[in-house]
Amino acid sequence: MDRIDTLRGASALRLAVLAMALALASPAQAATKTVAKAATAAPSAAPAPAGAQKATVAPAPVTRAPATPVASAAPARFGWFGGSIGALNAFGTGKSILAQIDYGVVRTPPGWDLFDLEWHVVGTFAAPSGDKSLDGFAVPPVGPPVSVNAGQEKVKALLFEVVPTARLLWTATRGVAFFGDAGLGLVQTFESYDRSELYMGHSTHNEYATGFVVHLGMGMAADVAPRWRVVLAPLAFDLMVGPKFSSWTPTLGVAYRL
Repeated sequence: MDRIDTLRGASALRLAVLAMALALASPAQAATKTVAKAATAAPSAAPAPAGAQKATVAPAPVTRAPATPVASAAPARFGWFGGSIGALNAFGTGKSILAQIDYGVVRTPPGWDLFDLEWHVVGTFAAPSGDKSLDGFAVPPVGPPVSVNAGQEKVKALLFEVVPTARLLWTATRGVAFFGDAGLGLVQTFESYDRSELYMGHSTHNEYATGFVVHLGMGMAADVAPRWRVVLAPLAFDLMVGPKFSSWTPTLGVAYRL
């Protein structure tokens, strides 16, 4: 009887150990089955059929920046420095050689295609001199008065002018242009008069006159080298208000491009 009870106790102990082992093994098996099911359920990449066409990916549209408008070429802006010599023929007063210095800048406005515009400051020096006959009247015993030579007056002067001038040029062909110019400036003269007059004898006096001068001229400019220009102005007139030396002043000169 005791033996039977012992066998029964051993069997119960074995059953308890087996139940515990099964309980520990169940979670691991469940996790293994879950991983297997997930792997089975994941869709595999199906190979494309042999006759199927590949999808064409359209290229992204290229956006171009709007073209920047090109600014029009800036007008030419440079300068000239020149000198010239010529003749001063004062109307009824005297003649002289004159010398000029000239500084000019090109300031052609935008949009001008046919003409060029230059601004100049011209300084002039001359020393005119001349003789002038003095007229008088004689009353004969019979008849009307008659004109006679009553003497002579000698004139010597120093003349200085500063005239701002605008010059408009028209290019006839490459390197050759015709121009017209006009200006308004100041003139200063130092004048000496020596007079011998009938019945009055000999006398001298000096005058200092400050006035205005109006310059008008026409001529031609020819480029003879990349930086050198010859300027001829055969028609040039200085009309003075104040001094007595309004004159014709043709000149020939050269100018250097700065």
